[in-house]
Amino acid sequence: MPGGNRMNRSLIMLVLFTSLFTGLAACVPPSNPLNGLDQLWDVPHPSAQPDEEAGKTQNRASDDLPDGTEDDRAKDSFAKEDDLQKNAAQAGDKNEVREPSTGKGSQKKQDEAGRIIVDDPLSYMVLVDHRHALPEGFEPPDLVEADIPFDKPSGDERRLLREQAARAIEALFQAAQDDGVELIGISGYRSYDLQASIFAYQVQKKGEKEAARVSARPGTSEHQTGLAIDVADKSGKCLLEPCFGEMPAGQWLKAHAHTYGFIIRYPEDGEALTGYMYEPWHLRYVGKEVATTIYERGDTLETYLKDNRRELIDRQGDAQSRQNP
Repeated sequence: MPGGNRMNRSLIMLVLFTSLFTGLAACVPPSNPLNGLDQLWDVPHPSAQPDEEAGKTQNRASDDLPDGTEDDRAKDSFAKEDDLQKNAAQAGDKNEVREPSTGKGSQKKQDEAGRIIVDDPLSYMVLVDHRHALPEGFEPPDLVEADIPFDKPSGDERRLLREQAARAIEALFQAAQDDGVELIGISGYRSYDLQASIFAYQVQKKGEKEAARVSARPGTSEHQTGLAIDVADKSGKCLLEPCFGEMPAGQWLKAHAHTYGFIIRYPEDGEALTGYMYEPWHLRYVGKEVATTIYERGDTLETYLKDNRRELIDRQGDAQSRQNP
């Protein structure tokens, strides 16, 4: 029957078409709607597994960062300096104390005993003590004989001072004389070799520990700077003794030395800071402005330098800038 044949053909075509479609579908992999998300999740998060190159860059950046600002380093250095001052006072004349960091990762040069070798021995503010030594072979280039009465013969090196200090002590002696105080010079500049002999004598006389309270080891004496001088009353009473401070001459110096740029370098009750016993006869030239400040505050040179270090560093930098524009 024509209608039946057409239906059979349609069924056959439908079966063939279905078979063809099924075969084609089997050749195509099924789609996965999560396929893209799976790829994203397969990528590690930087915080969990940092990229190797990124890590290297971060490390290099950290290496370039300073430990702190210059001011922070300076504060740390000053704090360490305070500790060193306390240690030095408690330990007496122990010389193993080291210089605090300068903030640049370097240390100051030291001598064989661990004392810091000062950078600028010609500075009027140079600090020379149990922990700070002068460079080997140092001798001031501007030594002159001070025109004042001395108990030493002409030609003795102890009549010498650096020129500016010599002119200042001459003015001081004249002012004292005008006020009826007769002074005499005992010892100005001392070379390394002379100081070595003096210290050895003191050790033989008192023992090393006591000698270190009244006399400097060679290379650590203020006298070698050419800026210090021991003086006495012309009568010779209380010569190089603490009682000199109670005499009219000692009282006059205490009240007027700063006017001429000098300080009583080792004041009464200052041994914990200076390392030396009271020496009212030992004058140190630092210049009128600084001497007046130290006098008015009742400071030691150590305290003044600690409290004013930043200002002094800035002044030094300005001076160097003027010299090397």
